[in-house]
Amino acid sequence: MIVKNCKPIPIEMVARGYMTGVTKTSIWESYGKGERIIYGIRFPEGLRKNQKLPRPILTPTTKSEKGHDERLTRRDILKRNIVSEKIYEQMEKAALELFRRGTRICKKAGIILVDTKYEFGLLHNKLILIDEIHTPDSSRFWILKTYKECFRKGLEPENFDKEFLRLWYKNRGYTGDGIPPKMTRDLIVKTSKRYVAIYGMITKKQFEKPRSSITTRIQYNVKNYFPRIAVLISNSGTGTNLQAIIDAVQEKKLRAEVAVVISDAENAYGLIRAKKAGVKTNVLQNNKPLLNVLDENGIDIVVLAGWKRIITKDVLDAFPKRILNIHPGLIPSSKKRPVKNPDGTLAIWNKGKFMSDAVKNFLVQKATYAGSSVHVVTNAVDFGPVLGRCFEKIKSTDTVESLYARLKKKEHAIYIQVLEKLCS
Repeated sequence: MIVKNCKPIPIEMVARGYMTGVTKTSIWESYGKGERIIYGIRFPEGLRKNQKLPRPILTPTTKSEKGHDERLTRRDILKRNIVSEKIYEQMEKAALELFRRGTRICKKAGIILVDTKYEFGLLHNKLILIDEIHTPDSSRFWILKTYKECFRKGLEPENFDKEFLRLWYKNRGYTGDGIPPKMTRDLIVKTSKRYVAIYGMITKKQFEKPRSSITTRIQYNVKNYFPRIAVLISNSGTGTNLQAIIDAVQEKKLRAEVAVVISDAENAYGLIRAKKAGVKTNVLQNNKPLLNVLDENGIDIVVLAGWKRIITKDVLDAFPKRILNIHPGLIPSSKKRPVKNPDGTLAIWNKGKFMSDAVKNFLVQKATYAGSSVHVVTNAVDFGPVLGRCFEKIKSTDTVESLYARLKKKEHAIYIQVLEKLCS
């Protein structure tokens, strides 16, 4: 599982298809006490417990860290400014669409999705579903085959969720306040079996019990997780840095996956290199935001390899300290303290210059060394925390071409070294 850090919206969107429930926020609990306007929705007289509603409804509640959740209405949410009207409308639409889809999937498995809870958050100001979806912890499931008969006889429907657990606690006087009664061993086993059963019914897969401990599994998965890299290129270069990264991955020197190569031009030679290696490519078109492409591909690390566009603030914020660039110059750790070459002379920064102009400048400035720097991309041009530098001694016979060729080899090596450390 890959986890993303988003801003949770403190609202639980509860979608319901039936008049049921035993908690304080359930609609049957209120309806049974005589309420007919619940969550701002008017209900008709004569409804029975566990009866199917004419259509799915949403009954939002607060997401409380302590104590009980509280009922909310749409008006409450907007009046309290918990979330904007635009975002809340998206939440309503998404919740109902997810509930309808879940209902269809469950019906094929012979199950009724009675009600469920959805939680949402904002990732780069974009609404996403968070936490869980259609699990026995967040949902109520009934057996479709026996529902009508149970309802006709006034019996509780056969269920495969934690409702029986709620009833067990309620029968012992516990409704969420204070110290809960200790679950018996038998109750724990019954709960586990129900969860395994519903998993198999919905997924059509047999549940395989993990043999190792949770800690061991986490350690194994973290150790064997390969970060997903996006390499950004333009049409000016030959794609040699990209090729070095691809080669390092294929030779298993770099524990990572090149998930996508993104270009701002269709004729970038790096796209050909990527396709030969079987790597997915994406050419930014119609002003599609770069961040959208990165999100769609589940990227962990962004690597610039000749990219000429400015990295915008939204992308920088989304990938803090995870966007790298290699610059054909020796970037100082502090703007007030220039780097020194191995012979003690001042190194050339080449701020604002691309590869060919930078190599030419090393020769024009009569520098004793050329060099490149791998750095974290920031909002400053060619400046950020330096993760690695390489130096190449300039010969008296050097031309732009000869120096370029040797420096490129050093660049490839230092870029891979930095990525190896970052990915491990």
